[in-house]
Amino acid sequence: MKARVIAPLILIPLAFAFWISVPWLTGSLTGWKRLAKSHSFEGNLPLSNKWTHCSVPNLTLRNFLTVALDENGMYFEMPFWFRVGNPPLFFPWDQIRVEERMLLFQNTIRVGFRDSEISFHFYPEQAGKFKNAAGALWPGR
Repeated sequence: MKARVIAPLILIPLAFAFWISVPWLTGSLTGWKRLAKSHSFEGNLPLSNKWTHCSVPNLTLRNFLTVALDENGMYFEMPFWFRVGNPPLFFPWDQIRVEERMLLFQNTIRVGFRDSEISFHFYPEQAGKFKNAAGALWPGR
C-alpha cells in the first residue's frame, strides 16, 4: 500500500487513543477518579451560581474547572472533552473544609473534603465569589 493510505490508518487510531488517554491520566493524577468513587454526580449543575473556567493554581486544573453551588453543596465539573471517565462531582456542605494556604508562593483558598486528602486550591478572588454566593452555608463563615 502507498504511504498516503497507510498513514491515516495508523494516525487515526493513535489520535483516538491519545484523546482517550489524556482525560484518563488527568483524572488519575489529580485524584478526580478517587473522589468520583464516592462523590460522582449525575444530572445538570445548578445554573444560578456557576463559574466556568475557574482559576485553580496548580498545573492540572488551571482555567479548567467549572464550579457550581446551591443550598445542597458544591459541584465540580471538567470540560466536556475531559469527562471521559471523569464524571462531575458533588460534595454536601457538611463535607467541605475551607482554609487559607500558601501554594507555590501564592495565597490560596484550599477547598478540601472530609475523609480525603484531595483538595482544590482557588485564588482568593474566586473563592470570595463562592463565599458570597453561598452566604451562611460557606464553611467557616
